[in-house]
Amino acid sequence: MFLIVISFLLSALSIYIWLFYENVKRYPKGPIPIPFLGNLLSVEFRKLHENLSEYSKVYGNVFTVWLPLPYVVITDYDLIKEAFAKKGDDFAGRTNAFPDTLFQNVENGGVIFSQGDNWKEQRRTSIQILRDFGMGKNLMEEQVLLSAQDFLAHMNSIKNKEAMDLRHPIQVFIANVINKTLYGFSYDYDKSDRLMAVADQFNAIFEAGRENKLIMLPQMFPFVHKLPVIGYAIKGRIEDMMSKVKEIIKEDVQRSLRDYNPDDEPECLAQAYYKKMQTNKNLNYENLLNVCMDFFLAGMETTTTTLRWGSLYMATNQSVQDKVREEIMSVLGPDRKPTADFRNRMPYTIATIYEIQRCANIVSLNVFHRTTKDTSVGSIPIPANTFVIGHINHVMAHSPVYKDAEQFLPERFLMDDGTTFNKEATEQLCPFSIGKRQCAGEALAMVELFVGFVTLLQHFKIEPTKERPVDLEPIYVGILLPKPQPLRITPVQ
Repeated sequence: MFLIVISFLLSALSIYIWLFYENVKRYPKGPIPIPFLGNLLSVEFRKLHENLSEYSKVYGNVFTVWLPLPYVVITDYDLIKEAFAKKGDDFAGRTNAFPDTLFQNVENGGVIFSQGDNWKEQRRTSIQILRDFGMGKNLMEEQVLLSAQDFLAHMNSIKNKEAMDLRHPIQVFIANVINKTLYGFSYDYDKSDRLMAVADQFNAIFEAGRENKLIMLPQMFPFVHKLPVIGYAIKGRIEDMMSKVKEIIKEDVQRSLRDYNPDDEPECLAQAYYKKMQTNKNLNYENLLNVCMDFFLAGMETTTTTLRWGSLYMATNQSVQDKVREEIMSVLGPDRKPTADFRNRMPYTIATIYEIQRCANIVSLNVFHRTTKDTSVGSIPIPANTFVIGHINHVMAHSPVYKDAEQFLPERFLMDDGTTFNKEATEQLCPFSIGKRQCAGEALAMVELFVGFVTLLQHFKIEPTKERPVDLEPIYVGILLPKPQPLRITPVQ
């Protein structure tokens, strides 16, 4: 009997392995996976984006990595554009699997991780509300400028700036723009512990995910998270961490709606969404919470991190900083605010912001896509329901368009006349992704980057401290964070 059981199990295993490798043939070639685990043993999750770039050298611009399910990776800009823009509907799905489902209050909720009709409804509603509040118009810019003035006042109130980490003031500056837009209130700089706790918790969640390869196993084996001890280590712990963030978002939404009457004009996104809920059955409270969480977490950390990297790159590239400040002073002088009216007169400043985005390259891996039907990219077939990674990070770090890519050169975005932008270089700069799933908050983020960066350099000179050189090695979490470190901040005379 025992031999019969063993024989049966070995036969079943042999059949499974045969079927597994038959299935592998359906996908673009890549590193050879092993049954059950795929390529999990050969990749380093903390630097997965670098692993994928190395694989690209061997397997080309379209290949498959198994984590343990098949993920098709696209590393060429034109092919990513073909997939996400020209064939956007074919690639518009999301994974709808753990760990992406961590960021949903309700199944298929919100904007970033939802798909299908609900994604279209939530995105359309959210963008319409943001436009009503002035996204891409002067109203939104005014809010950013007000927050920038508070940032400037706080910076001026700090007496000793000889060794100062800019994370906290930049974080509050950006968070206040988003908070005011979402909830109608903002934080005082000296009463922002709650805000910083959310940011720290969010980073801790990504850190916990990036250091644990097993987090991907529930995609292939859904029962794993139900196992005692192992299940908590894989899924339960990180869900507990995320629940704290969700609770804070819920408290902020409740605070925004506490005294709001739907008959009144809304003053923020939460109130405007709630007002629309009264007449649109496709909108509900759980999706409201999800939309607010999406915009808060995505909008706050990415823009904050980019500006922090900007301060480090300016500290290590004094000639660039001096040239940017010279342009700022010639256009704005010491006191005028950096409104959109002046943007077109500041090409070198804009090119420097672009180069900060390119070099910081903070999104190590964009949110994963999923094919909604059998399709192809570059004539390479990709089956339906395949997870797809558009490796934007690789494009900005390795595209042939960016010669000497390891150097910080804003001039790469300008033609020889110094005022006309290099069309090819600017097109391939895609930190907000491409196509139908492109970041809905891009317009606001670019206003924040321009106003924040110009305000900082208009009023302060940034240098390394005497005791410690600038460290440009990133911390690998969900995004590539700069290490906490002091800078010497000197008021511009």
